[in-house]
Amino acid sequence: MESITLLHAADLHLGTVFSDLPPAVGSQRRKDLMQSLGEIVELCARHQVNLLLFSGDLWQQDYVTKPLVDFVADQFRRIPSTQVVIAPGQADYYWDGSFYADYPWPGNVHIFARPQLTNIWLPRLNTRVWGACWDGPQPPALDWSLLEVAEKENTVVVCHGNPQQLGIPDDCLGGDNHVYFACGGGHKQHAYAANALAPGSPEPLGFDEPGQHGVMLGKAGFGAFQLEFVPVARRQYITLPFQVAPQETTEDQGKKIMEMLQSLNPDTNLFRLLLMGKHRPGLWDAAELQDRLSSVFLCRLDDGTEPDFDFETLKAEHEKGVIGSFLEHMEQQLQECDEQQRKKLLRARAYGLSALLSREVSLW
Repeated sequence: MESITLLHAADLHLGTVFSDLPPAVGSQRRKDLMQSLGEIVELCARHQVNLLLFSGDLWQQDYVTKPLVDFVADQFRRIPSTQVVIAPGQADYYWDGSFYADYPWPGNVHIFARPQLTNIWLPRLNTRVWGACWDGPQPPALDWSLLEVAEKENTVVVCHGNPQQLGIPDDCLGGDNHVYFACGGGHKQHAYAANALAPGSPEPLGFDEPGQHGVMLGKAGFGAFQLEFVPVARRQYITLPFQVAPQETTEDQGKKIMEMLQSLNPDTNLFRLLLMGKHRPGLWDAAELQDRLSSVFLCRLDDGTEPDFDFETLKAEHEKGVIGSFLEHMEQQLQECDEQQRKKLLRARAYGLSALLSREVSLW
């Protein structure tokens, strides 16, 4: 029995608003998601893919529009010899009146429209594809006794979720099992078993999704699944620590950061810098530092630094004054607080001391 060429994708989330990003950056990220779909279609054409599987969350239900769905359909029309199979998931669940239900999809597209296991037979590929949709925010309750595996045909299951969520029996996973389970969700590449994979999201959606992102591509057939991860993401989210030195000016620190980012495609990727250490009041300006990084596609500063004050000396010098009383009070608060409050209290102490010493507060 001949194998088929298969591309497995999930969790693209077209239409995502990226509300945590500046508007211009968020707009570009939405375009990136669309371009990733274009790249997936290009891979299908280049590798003569027989079967393209989307295991859920192709788009974001709350923000999908007809022009966006027109774009998706036009992409699938570019690969008429590739059978496209979609199993709607949690973010793009199937409902009467949705674009999945009421849209003139191309003839090479099949959408699973029931929250129960059903199947389609693809005679040209000698392949039976089983699947189910989500019809709301909860995973479907699937009866796996319905799953039939014939000896002389390829068998594939596509559904959004992991094996535990979907209740896939243990004896269906791994070993010599002849079914490929195309899973989705989680946004990170994961192998639940040799025959049950989740490709992760083609594009990362936030700083909690570091590393490369892409799809699974390769051969699938009777008892053999040789799928490899293929990166398609246009950008990466990268989090880096950065040690601030008190004697350095904001200009010095900006130059050091740009040197650090130079080899990491700063005009393409999104960065979050975890600033650590102490800064010297008068030499430090967080807003100026942010401005010096304006050539980076996105660089977010997570400021965990503290002003370089000698609190013990200041407390001793002002023991009988307002400054001494303030520092004594803050020290007591810090001794009694939990870890969640500590960062806020440290910053409050620094703001208060700056105001008392200079009658000005430099926000950081």
